[in-house]
Amino acid sequence: MATHIAELQAFSVKELKNRARELGAPAQEIDDLDDAADVKTAAIQLVIRHDKDLPDDQREELMKLSIKEPAPATEKKVEPRNTETAGLVPACLITHTLTGVSHIHPFSHAQGTEEWGNTFGCLEDVAVCFYVGCCFPCSLCDMGSMIGPEVTIGKKKEPAPIFLGCGAQCLNWLSYDLDLCGPCVAAVACPDKCMCFYDINILKAAAVKLNKDSISPGPCEEPCLQVFCCKGCTYCLVYRELKKSAASKSTYGQPEVAEMAR
Repeated sequence: MATHIAELQAFSVKELKNRARELGAPAQEIDDLDDAADVKTAAIQLVIRHDKDLPDDQREELMKLSIKEPAPATEKKVEPRNTETAGLVPACLITHTLTGVSHIHPFSHAQGTEEWGNTFGCLEDVAVCFYVGCCFPCSLCDMGSMIGPEVTIGKKKEPAPIFLGCGAQCLNWLSYDLDLCGPCVAAVACPDKCMCFYDINILKAAAVKLNKDSISPGPCEEPCLQVFCCKGCTYCLVYRELKKSAASKSTYGQPEVAEMAR
């Protein structure tokens, strides 16, 4: 058993997460690993818990061994922020800190393996471009339905169809109303729907649903800048990708399993 633990400790945290995903671990549990005191040990324990080939008594013993012999915690490198975007980024980062929106992963990372399509590929599906551009609220509701209720978002873990529904959209619009002190009220009352954080949460939900390797499809690496500079094109891309995924699932009958953690 000690050999089995040693083999698991030889894997990187990313490899352990992929292994846990292959064993059927919920996406929420995999995302929660980032908040653990010892990320690697927690990842090893998650793999052990979901390895159905292990007998119960052996699984319990391996769990004990993993606790007795934890792997050294990995340090996360903090990359310097680009000072050229200082005029746009701080407001988002300050709100992020004050509202405790801690479920957003580092801007350039997600847990999937698939790449996003071209943000500016609107001509790939002109009908979608017109729909999102002319009836954006309706298209958001459709995107929520395509993401599905199995993907939950925010502190309240709202199902995607509700989070992207009309009521949530109204709260997001009010957060931009300076006359009603919208940003301040929304930062306290509904931080997940406050200003650009609403868009970031939607991007993250879509990335989880579509198994993407990044939250932002680019060209901006940071989702807040992405939706600020290329909001229309970004949502057209998200709709196209969700539409293709739904068509693929209906054609091949593949199960849809995804969950977004806070």
